[in-house]
Amino acid sequence: MLIEVNAANESVMVTNNLQRKQSEESTGTGLNNIRGRYKFLTTREVIVSDDGKSFRVTLPLLQLEL
Repeated sequence: MLIEVNAANESVMVTNNLQRKQSEESTGTGLNNIRGRYKFLTTREVIVSDDGKSFRVTLPLLQLEL
């Protein structure tokens, strides 16, 4: 498995080479949880892409208010 983490355009992108499980389909609960939490914090959206070879999640960087 190869995992890449990059920061650009005020976002963090996490990409891994796609390795689908043969026995189970994902329910997407984890990604839906992340999307829901981000909706409370920002209007910028979490972007998920799957091109068949790699899977990428792009998360907006959040500004901390002290």
